[in-house]
Amino acid sequence: MRHVPSLRRRPLLVLAVAAVAVLLPASGHSRVPEDDGSTYTWAGAATLTVDVKPWGGGYVRSDPYLVDCPLACVRSFDQNREVKLTAYVTPGHTFKAWEGACAGQGNPCTLTVTGAVVDVTAVFTGQFVPPAPPAPPAPTAPPSPPAVNPSLTVETSGLTATITGTGYNPNSPVSLDFETSTPSVPVTVNATGPL
Repeated sequence: MRHVPSLRRRPLLVLAVAAVAVLLPASGHSRVPEDDGSTYTWAGAATLTVDVKPWGGGYVRSDPYLVDCPLACVRSFDQNREVKLTAYVTPGHTFKAWEGACAGQGNPCTLTVTGAVVDVTAVFTGQFVPPAPPAPPAPTAPPSPPAVNPSLTVETSGLTATITGTGYNPNSPVSLDFETSTPSVPVTVNATGPL
């Protein structure tokens, strides 16, 4: 007995092939689709299609805020609706001109959406300039070592005192105050210097 494939599987295969065709455009496409997938429209609406060239040269926003191209480039409007389009540049680019329904206007462009489809393209010139990297932080002085209580030895011989000690880094400043007295003449000595 020969097995006949079920006809129920074929529509699923057709849908899977169609989904792959939408997700993976033909090899000639160098950028993502400009439509964000919103297909909301109504009877009698006009479709405004906005494009930017070159890709990455800038972006276009509309007032009322429905178009934000290259993310949201295809939008429906009521017939005879006035729309203002403003082109914004990316670093390294300048706005050159409008093509399509805004041709000949400056930036921003104001147009009245009429008919079935209205096409507008913002043309930029230049080359992307990446932002400069942040400056390296200024060097900071190394932290001072924690204070250590030195142990000092004082030896006296007549009026000369020799002081030795431990606990400080070499050449660290030390201040010493001490008093000596003999039965008849008190003497105060203040010394500052490296230990």
